[in-house]
Amino acid sequence: NADTLYELILSDSSEPTVAGDELTYSLDFSYRGDAASVNNTTLVLSLPTGVTFVSATDGGSLSGSDVSWPLGFLSPGDGGTRSVTVTVDAGAASASVINAFARIGSLTNPLQMARSEVNTAVSSSSGLQLAFETNSNPARPGTLKHHQILVSNTEPFTRFGAVLTLIYPGEY
Repeated sequence: NADTLYELILSDSSEPTVAGDELTYSLDFSYRGDAASVNNTTLVLSLPTGVTFVSATDGGSLSGSDVSWPLGFLSPGDGGTRSVTVTVDAGAASASVINAFARIGSLTNPLQMARSEVNTAVSSSSGLQLAFETNSNPARPGTLKHHQILVSNTEPFTRFGAVLTLIYPGEY
């Protein structure tokens, strides 16, 4: 909404996430610089079904499925970040999606609230498989060794940022 006094961006720490793992939601918010000061501002994250609350930063408190922060008085240009950590239910179905919603606004002017949501895909496992093969067994000193490393993604999601590190013992 172009007329809102607030900006809110809700993001997750992992896409996809793995069933049974922790997931952190970040809520980045700001109050428009050309607006008058406002009182009674509240930031709320509605937790999705399929997660269990672990913790919240900066005094966020859980009530039902909502984590809230009473931000109180905001001056033009004020903003910040709050975070919530949850555990994704171990029985969450692979390829399912969990949806979290956040909102920020003043209780005295609910029409000016900003909203944001994030959808996180769930995987039942890490989804990455690793196979390592070598041509010489046993390995003999001074001989050339050929290795093959095969990494495959068994989930229906694209994986980004995977790092493979191969460490050889000394003098190889």
